Amino acid sequence: MIQIYESSDYVISFNYDKTLKGTIELFKKLVQRLSEAGLNIQCHNDNLDSIFLFISCSSSRLHLEASNSRRKDWLYGIEKVSPYMRDDEEITVSERLRLIYDIISLPVSEGGAGICLDLNEWKLVKFIIPLHDYKFNKNCMNMILKKWVLDESDLDILKNHFGEKIALYFFFIQFYILWLIFPTIFGLFIHFFFPRYYIVFAITITLWSIIFIRMWKMKEVKLSLRWGVYGISKIYQRRRSFMGDKIGKDAISGKTILVFSIWKRLLWKFISFLFQMVFSIVIICILTGIFFVEIYFLEIYDGPFQKYLVIVPSILFMMFIPIFSIIYNIMSTYINYYENFETDIDFESSSIRKAFLVNFIISYTTLFIITCFYVPFGSDIIPKINIINIQSIFIDSKNIGIKLFTINSNKLKKQFIYYMITARAINFFQQWTFPFLFRFFFSILRKIYTTKFSRIGYEYMNNSSKESEFLQKIRSQTTLPEFSVFDSYLELIIQFGYILLFSIVWPLGSLCSFLSNIIKIISDYIKLLYTTKRSIPFRTDTIGLWASYLTLLSWLGAILMTIFIYFHKYSSNTYIFSELVALGFLSNHLYTFLYIISKKIFGYIFHQQKYILREYYSLKIDHLKRSMDDNTASYKQHQYIKHDYTDIIQTGTCIITDFFKKYKKE
Repeated sequence: MIQIYESSDYVISFNYDKTLKGTIELFKKLVQRLSEAGLNIQCHNDNLDSIFLFISCSSSRLHLEASNSRRKDWLYGIEKVSPYMRDDEEITVSERLRLIYDIISLPVSEGGAGICLDLNEWKLVKFIIPLHDYKFNKNCMNMILKKWVLDESDLDILKNHFGEKIALYFFFIQFYILWLIFPTIFGLFIHFFFPRYYIVFAITITLWSIIFIRMWKMKEVKLSLRWGVYGISKIYQRRRSFMGDKIGKDAISGKTILVFSIWKRLLWKFISFLFQMVFSIVIICILTGIFFVEIYFLEIYDGPFQKYLVIVPSILFMMFIPIFSIIYNIMSTYINYYENFETDIDFESSSIRKAFLVNFIISYTTLFIITCFYVPFGSDIIPKINIINIQSIFIDSKNIGIKLFTINSNKLKKQFIYYMITARAINFFQQWTFPFLFRFFFSILRKIYTTKFSRIGYEYMNNSSKESEFLQKIRSQTTLPEFSVFDSYLELIIQFGYILLFSIVWPLGSLCSFLSNIIKIISDYIKLLYTTKRSIPFRTDTIGLWASYLTLLSWLGAILMTIFIYFHKYSSNTYIFSELVALGFLSNHLYTFLYIISKKIFGYIFHQQKYILREYYSLKIDHLKRSMDDNTASYKQHQYIKHDYTDIIQTGTCIITDFFKKYKKE
């Protein structure tokens, strides 16, 4: 039995419901759906209030799914050769796992089991995960430690095991680290030999960012062509959890499908917009208030407990910002769900927009205030600040005084250094410490809970020592967090923004980013291979909307560096020159901004790409019908063997019933 478990591709954890009847009915439905989709199933008790289902797939069923997938790729222009010329091509590990997950999650109408964790119908299915191959993980880690810089063939190994999405992320961060070498060396040179706000540094960094973005897009295309996924992001793949409310036609294939009402979508988009604007304004107000409290107690107030009151801003930040961030993330997820995006790309893009907005505000607001308010206007306004009229409390005290306020020319630099060094160190500590502490306490609770239920199901499952050891490894994998490229991309994009927007203040910022990214890529490899669940492989040919935010930050960086040069002049002779530079930059960017907006509007109205794809799709369909011979047609109609899983249902029912008799007692 242990060999069957080890050869499984996926593990599904099925939790018990509040009632025995509801649990058994949903368990039977789950097993029947998987069986009808052509998957092999084995059942085992988890020793807790759940059951493990071990899922594997026969060769004939897998090749049928591979043929369907490749035919679809060819219809959409991803594959350049006929899918029937690739029937004998070897299926990689990542492709195998992706295809099996498609069988599990695709709707029943498309030959799948229709099991999606986001649907309330499957609320008792806790997770669906592939199992780690620890031998491969060990060899992969050895390869990484020996080479450090992976070439394309090494990335192919990652792609073939973990899928294109994860491999592309590691290619991006490696590419980014290598490109940071130039601004690191140049920043060192500028820091030691030239004054701050050096215009040559601003122009060079802006030019570097433009070239970096263009080169990345070229590399992205080259790699997607190598992996055979170029254009995959343009396939309008429906989300598994999409819920249509009326009948319509697909914009490309012309097939009759369920669609979501445009008025409901516009309503939820409006709600989403209001939600983002309200939260953005609230967070900006909180950060602005915290900044002025800090300025007051640090640079104006000279009364009792001054040395203790300076920590009040940090306390306020820790009290409000994390809480508001958590609330924002929860509500963003909720709104994203009700926006009911039809495709995975639209759903992911919406998630990226919401996450980037709040992180942009939290990361940069204080630095923007220092740049655009504190430095140019602080000497006129800040001395007049009197937070909650605190001086009046001590008006008769001889110990109370007001400091003579002067602009702290190093404040922006110190704040930037804090974000580049201290904040990253704290973030790294949190990423590695909190998950391990959580797992440690969870493992203790699990042992206590497991001891209580350890006898359940043993009369049905007689575990050997090897089997118990293997099951324990699976249980330990289920407690691991997921590996998220979303959070990693977000961290890198925000870091890229720090370099583009503020490194003119402290040119060593690129050096800090270079060193921290070396640590990050190593820690991410460790996370991927050892400390997170194995990710389900997904295909992609691009980093998506993150690339657009790279361009946005590069554009904003050019504007902000102009402001720095204008407000930090070194002689009166530079006044006119600075204004001319600022005017030139701002007029150019106004034109660029209007151009982008108009392009988006007209692109949204005409949907040219969809019309082109629809014509292309129709031609391919006609060609496919004409070119299919008898053998191909018979292969298409081939029916995979469906197994009888009565024994699996019986065993699972007995385990569930025994658990309810002993511990639930309805």
